[in-house]
Amino acid sequence: MEIKEYLKEVIIKNFNVLIDKNFYSSIINKENEIVCCTNLSAKAFGFNNSDELAKFKLSLKAYEDKEIAKHIFKGAYNQMSASEIHQYVHKIYLLQEYVFSTGMVVSYIDMLPYNNKFKT
Repeated sequence: MEIKEYLKEVIIKNFNVLIDKNFYSSIINKENEIVCCTNLSAKAFGFNNSDELAKFKLSLKAYEDKEIAKHIFKGAYNQMSASEIHQYVHKIYLLQEYVFSTGMVVSYIDMLPYNNKFKT
């Protein structure tokens, strides 16, 4: 079974039972796109639900995209914070690349103001 098929038929299929649970979690493919997440995560990003976010194909590869940043961070994305937000998102992108290239598991605390709010 190839990676994309395994992701769809095993990982996402088993993750779907968690979509309505009260925690933040996302599944990211090798193209760095969020392909599935909990509804709580989707709402934190400013979307209505997991399906809406998955259709958007949100990816950290677009860490410099100002329009995406405005949508995701709302009022927290402004002239004073834009540079720092892009730098932080780039660091998370590099962390994802490290995980994909080494297979190592990492933990980190994401302290970005998604939807103009800090949440943990």
